[in-house]
Amino acid sequence: ERMMEKAKTFEEKEKQQLYLQYLANYMKLVHNNWNKENVSDEVIREDLKILSKGELELAPDADIQQYKISNRNPRDNDRPRHGGKSKNFRGQKHSGGGRSNNQNRNFKRK
Repeated sequence: ERMMEKAKTFEEKEKQQLYLQYLANYMKLVHNNWNKENVSDEVIREDLKILSKGELELAPDADIQQYKISNRNPRDNDRPRHGGKSKNFRGQKHSGGGRSNNQNRNFKRK
C-alpha cells in the first residue's frame, strides 16, 4: 500500500512508469514464491490497478520480469570458495598474518 501511495506522488510519468514496473516485477516475484505457480502479466496489471483503486495503470508495453530470490547470502561474496583465499577490498589475496609472503619468509621468531 505504501508503494502504491509513493507511485502516486511522482510528477513525471516516465519515472512513475519505471517505479510501477519495478513494483509489478516485485508483485510477480512475491506471487510466484507464495503460490508456487506462474502468474500472467495481465493478472499483475489488474491487481496493480485494483490495489491502487484505479489511480495507477502500468503501460501496456511494459515488460514484467520474473525475478527469483537467491538463496545465497550477500555476505558470502567476501568469503573464500572451494578452499581459495578471500580477497581484501583492493582485490588482493590475503596472505595471512598481515604480512606479504616475502615478509613471512624473512620473519624470524626471537
